[in-house]
Amino acid sequence: MKIRPDEDPLKNLVESIHELLSDERFLRIQHALKESNIFKILANARYEIRYSNFIAWLLDADQTHNAGTLFSSRITPLIAPAAENRAQRWSVFRVKDHMDLLLVSGDETIAVENKIFSQDFPGQLARYRKAVTDKYPNSKNSFVYLTLHGERPVDLDEAEYWRLCSYPDVFKELKSILSLHPDLISEKAKLYINDYISSVEIYATKTHQINSDAKEIVAERKYKLMKFFSNLDGLKNIDSAQRAALAFVKDNSLFTRGNGFFRQKHFFTKPLKRHWKNMSL
Repeated sequence: MKIRPDEDPLKNLVESIHELLSDERFLRIQHALKESNIFKILANARYEIRYSNFIAWLLDADQTHNAGTLFSSRITPLIAPAAENRAQRWSVFRVKDHMDLLLVSGDETIAVENKIFSQDFPGQLARYRKAVTDKYPNSKNSFVYLTLHGERPVDLDEAEYWRLCSYPDVFKELKSILSLHPDLISEKAKLYINDYISSVEIYATKTHQINSDAKEIVAERKYKLMKFFSNLDGLKNIDSAQRAALAFVKDNSLFTRGNGFFRQKHFFTKPLKRHWKNMSL
Protein backbone atom coordinates (compact mmCIF):
# COMPACT_ATOMS: atom_id res chain seq x y z
CA MET A 1 0.00 0.00 0.00
CA LYS A 2 1.36 3.40 -0.96
CA ILE A 3 2.03 5.74 1.95
CA ARG A 4 0.48 9.16 1.67
CA PRO A 5 2.92 12.08 2.13
CA ASP A 6 1.23 13.13 5.35
CA GLU A 7 1.65 9.57 6.64
CA ASP A 8 5.37 9.29 5.87
CA PRO A 9 6.84 7.89 9.14
CA LEU A 10 10.25 9.47 8.48
CA LYS A 11 8.72 12.90 7.94
CA ASN A 12 6.61 12.51 11.06
CA LEU A 13 9.65 11.48 13.08
CA VAL A 14 11.67 14.47 11.84
CA GLU A 15 8.86 16.81 12.76
CA SER A 16 8.49 15.19 16.18
CA ILE A 17 12.21 15.50 16.86
CA HIS A 18 12.26 19.15 15.85
CA GLU A 19 9.21 19.80 18.02
CA LEU A 20 10.85 18.14 21.04
CA LEU A 21 14.26 19.78 20.64
CA SER A 22 12.65 23.23 20.47
CA ASP A 23 10.37 22.62 23.45
CA GLU A 24 11.02 25.28 26.10
CA ARG A 25 11.17 22.63 28.83
CA PHE A 26 13.66 20.51 26.90
CA LEU A 27 15.84 23.59 26.34
CA ARG A 28 15.65 24.34 30.06
CA ILE A 29 16.88 20.81 30.82
CA GLN A 30 19.76 21.24 28.36
CA HIS A 31 20.78 24.54 29.92
CA ALA A 32 20.67 23.20 33.50
CA LEU A 33 22.71 20.09 32.64
CA LYS A 34 25.39 22.24 30.97
CA GLU A 35 25.85 24.47 34.02
CA SER A 36 29.03 23.93 36.03
CA ASN A 37 28.48 22.06 39.29
CA ILE A 38 31.38 21.06 41.51
CA PHE A 39 29.64 17.86 42.64
CA LYS A 40 29.02 16.78 39.05
CA ILE A 41 32.55 17.71 37.96
CA LEU A 42 34.02 15.55 40.72
CA ALA A 43 31.55 12.74 39.93
CA ASN A 44 30.17 12.98 43.47
CA ALA A 45 26.53 13.56 42.58
CA ARG A 46 25.46 10.04 43.52
CA TYR A 47 27.72 9.30 46.49
CA GLU A 48 25.90 9.22 49.82
CA ILE A 49 29.08 9.79 51.83
CA ARG A 50 29.73 13.11 50.07
CA TYR A 51 26.36 14.46 51.17
CA SER A 52 27.09 13.54 54.79
CA ASN A 53 30.47 15.25 54.54
CA PHE A 54 28.86 18.43 53.25
CA ILE A 55 26.25 18.54 56.02
CA ALA A 56 29.05 18.02 58.56
CA TRP A 57 30.91 20.96 56.99
CA LEU A 58 27.87 23.20 57.36
CA LEU A 59 27.16 22.23 60.97
CA ASP A 60 30.75 22.70 62.17
CA ALA A 61 31.08 26.32 63.30
CA ASP A 62 34.87 26.14 62.95
CA GLN A 63 34.84 25.06 59.32
CA THR A 64 35.97 27.05 56.28
CA HIS A 65 32.55 28.44 55.42
CA ASN A 66 33.50 31.05 58.07
CA ALA A 67 29.85 31.58 59.01
CA GLY A 68 30.24 30.35 62.56
CA THR A 69 27.04 28.92 64.01
CA LEU A 70 24.82 30.45 61.31
CA PHE A 71 23.99 27.07 59.77
CA SER A 72 24.00 24.90 62.89
CA SER A 73 21.74 27.34 64.78
CA ARG A 74 19.07 26.90 62.10
CA ILE A 75 19.53 23.29 61.02
CA THR A 76 19.99 21.50 64.35
CA PRO A 77 16.60 22.69 65.70
CA LEU A 78 15.06 21.41 62.47
CA ILE A 79 16.52 17.92 62.67
CA ALA A 80 16.42 17.70 66.48
CA PRO A 81 13.76 20.04 67.95
CA ALA A 82 14.55 18.76 71.45
CA ALA A 83 18.00 20.36 71.29
CA GLU A 84 17.85 23.22 73.77
CA ASN A 85 20.71 25.62 73.10
CA ARG A 86 20.39 26.66 69.47
CA ALA A 87 23.42 28.95 69.53
CA GLN A 88 25.87 26.42 70.90
CA ARG A 89 28.90 25.24 68.98
CA TRP A 90 28.81 21.54 68.22
CA SER A 91 31.73 19.18 67.86
CA VAL A 92 30.87 17.46 64.60
CA PHE A 93 32.15 13.94 63.89
CA ARG A 94 31.88 11.82 60.76
CA VAL A 95 31.39 8.04 61.08
CA LYS A 96 31.93 8.06 64.83
CA ASP A 97 30.35 5.41 67.05
CA HIS A 98 28.98 3.95 63.80
CA MET A 99 26.87 7.07 63.09
CA ASP A 100 27.09 8.96 59.80
CA LEU A 101 27.02 12.21 61.75
CA LEU A 102 27.47 12.76 65.47
CA LEU A 103 27.09 16.19 67.07
CA VAL A 104 28.23 16.65 70.65
CA SER A 105 28.00 19.75 72.82
CA GLY A 106 27.96 19.78 76.62
CA ASP A 107 25.25 17.41 77.78
CA GLU A 108 23.52 17.17 74.39
CA THR A 109 24.16 14.72 71.57
CA ILE A 110 22.56 14.45 68.12
CA ALA A 111 23.11 11.25 66.14
CA VAL A 112 22.19 11.32 62.43
CA GLU A 113 21.85 8.27 60.20
CA ASN A 114 21.87 9.46 56.59
CA LYS A 115 20.15 7.20 54.04
CA ILE A 116 19.99 8.41 50.43
CA PHE A 117 20.56 5.47 48.12
CA SER A 118 20.21 2.71 50.72
CA GLN A 119 18.03 1.54 53.62
CA ASP A 120 18.75 0.47 57.17
CA PHE A 121 19.33 -3.25 57.60
CA PRO A 122 17.93 -5.39 60.46
CA GLY A 123 19.31 -4.40 63.85
CA GLN A 124 21.43 -1.54 62.47
CA LEU A 125 19.60 1.37 64.08
CA ALA A 126 19.18 -0.42 67.41
CA ARG A 127 22.90 -1.14 67.52
CA TYR A 128 23.79 2.45 66.65
CA ARG A 129 21.39 3.86 69.23
CA LYS A 130 22.82 1.57 71.93
CA ALA A 131 26.39 2.57 71.05
CA VAL A 132 25.60 6.26 71.43
CA THR A 133 23.52 5.79 74.59
CA ASP A 134 26.23 3.67 76.21
CA LYS A 135 28.93 6.21 75.41
CA TYR A 136 26.88 9.26 76.43
CA PRO A 137 24.65 7.91 79.26
CA ASN A 138 24.23 11.31 80.92
CA SER A 139 23.60 13.21 77.72
CA LYS A 140 20.32 14.31 76.23
CA ASN A 141 20.44 12.14 73.11
CA SER A 142 18.50 12.80 69.90
CA PHE A 143 18.40 10.35 67.01
CA VAL A 144 17.67 11.51 63.45
CA TYR A 145 16.84 9.39 60.39
CA LEU A 146 17.61 11.60 57.39
CA THR A 147 16.33 10.39 54.01
CA LEU A 148 15.41 11.77 50.61
CA HIS A 149 11.71 12.18 51.35
CA GLY A 150 11.31 11.49 55.07
CA GLU A 151 10.86 7.73 54.71
CA ARG A 152 10.41 5.60 57.81
CA PRO A 153 13.10 3.10 58.83
CA VAL A 154 12.74 -0.44 57.54
CA ASP A 155 13.15 -1.58 61.16
CA LEU A 156 9.74 -0.46 62.41
CA ASP A 157 10.59 -1.42 65.99
CA GLU A 158 13.17 1.36 65.98
CA ALA A 159 10.97 3.98 64.29
CA GLU A 160 9.71 5.47 67.56
CA TYR A 161 13.25 6.40 68.64
CA TRP A 162 14.25 8.18 65.44
CA ARG A 163 12.98 11.56 64.28
CA LEU A 164 12.30 11.57 60.54
CA CYS A 165 13.79 14.36 58.46
CA SER A 166 13.97 14.85 54.70
CA TYR A 167 16.42 16.57 52.39
CA PRO A 168 13.73 18.96 51.09
CA ASP A 169 13.23 20.06 54.73
CA VAL A 170 16.95 20.77 55.10
CA PHE A 171 17.13 22.53 51.75
CA LYS A 172 14.18 24.75 52.58
CA GLU A 173 16.10 25.90 55.65
CA LEU A 174 19.33 26.35 53.69
CA LYS A 175 17.60 28.42 51.02
CA SER A 176 16.09 30.58 53.74
CA ILE A 177 19.52 31.14 55.29
CA LEU A 178 21.00 32.11 51.92
CA SER A 179 18.13 34.52 51.32
CA LEU A 180 18.11 36.16 54.75
CA HIS A 181 21.85 36.33 55.46
CA PRO A 182 23.72 36.71 52.15
CA ASP A 183 26.23 39.13 53.67
CA LEU A 184 27.29 36.60 56.31
CA ILE A 185 28.25 33.92 53.81
CA SER A 186 31.23 34.10 51.45
CA GLU A 187 30.61 33.96 47.71
CA LYS A 188 32.54 30.71 47.42
CA ALA A 189 30.50 29.09 50.23
CA LYS A 190 27.26 30.23 48.58
CA LEU A 191 28.42 28.72 45.30
CA TYR A 192 29.17 25.37 46.96
CA ILE A 193 25.86 25.35 48.82
CA ASN A 194 23.84 26.11 45.70
CA ASP A 195 25.73 23.40 43.79
CA TYR A 196 25.03 20.98 46.63
CA ILE A 197 21.31 21.75 46.65
CA SER A 198 21.00 21.51 42.85
CA SER A 199 22.97 18.26 42.72
CA VAL A 200 20.79 16.52 45.30
CA GLU A 201 17.54 17.89 43.87
CA ILE A 202 18.39 16.83 40.31
CA TYR A 203 19.97 13.42 40.91
CA ALA A 204 18.62 12.22 44.27
CA THR A 205 15.31 13.71 45.40
CA LYS A 206 14.44 14.53 41.76
CA THR A 207 12.49 17.58 42.88
CA HIS A 208 14.26 20.16 40.73
CA GLN A 209 12.31 22.07 38.09
CA ILE A 210 14.00 20.14 35.29
CA ASN A 211 12.86 16.84 36.81
CA SER A 212 9.28 18.10 36.58
CA ASP A 213 9.96 19.26 33.01
CA ALA A 214 11.23 15.80 32.05
CA LYS A 215 8.22 14.05 33.55
CA GLU A 216 5.81 16.39 31.76
CA ILE A 217 7.56 15.77 28.44
CA VAL A 218 7.30 12.00 28.86
CA ALA A 219 3.63 12.21 29.86
CA GLU A 220 2.84 14.18 26.72
CA ARG A 221 5.09 12.37 24.24
CA LYS A 222 5.58 8.83 25.47
CA TYR A 223 4.83 7.12 22.12
CA LYS A 224 7.03 9.52 20.15
CA LEU A 225 9.81 9.11 22.69
CA MET A 226 9.53 5.35 22.33
CA LYS A 227 10.55 5.80 18.68
CA PHE A 228 13.39 8.15 19.58
CA PHE A 229 14.96 5.81 22.10
CA SER A 230 14.46 2.75 19.93
CA ASN A 231 16.73 4.25 17.30
CA LEU A 232 18.63 7.02 19.06
CA ASP A 233 22.05 5.71 17.99
CA GLY A 234 21.08 6.04 14.34
CA LEU A 235 19.74 9.59 14.57
CA LYS A 236 22.16 12.13 13.16
CA ASN A 237 22.34 15.87 13.79
CA ILE A 238 21.64 15.44 17.51
CA ASP A 239 24.53 16.92 19.45
CA SER A 240 25.96 15.73 22.76
CA ALA A 241 24.04 18.29 24.83
CA GLN A 242 20.76 17.19 23.27
CA ARG A 243 21.60 13.53 23.82
CA ALA A 244 22.41 14.25 27.47
CA ALA A 245 19.05 15.97 27.84
CA LEU A 246 17.28 13.05 26.15
CA ALA A 247 19.03 10.63 28.51
CA PHE A 248 17.90 12.77 31.45
CA VAL A 249 14.31 12.70 30.20
CA LYS A 250 14.49 8.94 29.91
CA ASP A 251 16.02 8.58 33.39
CA ASN A 252 13.16 10.61 34.88
CA SER A 253 10.48 8.59 33.11
CA LEU A 254 8.17 6.11 34.76
CA PHE A 255 8.67 4.05 31.61
CA THR A 256 12.32 3.19 32.27
CA ARG A 257 11.69 0.28 34.61
CA GLY A 258 9.45 -2.72 35.07
CA ASN A 259 6.99 -3.05 32.21
CA GLY A 260 7.80 0.40 30.81
CA PHE A 261 7.97 1.33 27.16
CA PHE A 262 11.69 2.16 27.27
CA ARG A 263 12.92 -1.13 28.68
CA GLN A 264 15.27 -3.05 26.40
CA LYS A 265 13.04 -6.13 26.08
CA HIS A 266 9.81 -4.37 25.30
CA PHE A 267 7.63 -6.33 22.84
CA PHE A 268 7.89 -3.55 20.24
CA THR A 269 11.61 -2.82 20.60
CA LYS A 270 12.94 -5.17 17.89
CA PRO A 271 10.22 -4.43 15.32
CA LEU A 272 10.76 -0.71 15.80
CA LYS A 273 14.51 -1.03 15.45
CA ARG A 274 14.10 -2.97 12.20
CA HIS A 275 11.57 -0.43 10.95
CA TRP A 276 13.83 2.60 11.60
CA LYS A 277 17.15 0.91 10.84
CA ASN A 278 17.62 2.55 7.46
CA MET A 279 15.96 5.83 8.34
CA SER A 280 18.86 7.66 9.99
CA LEU A 281 18.71 11.42 9.80
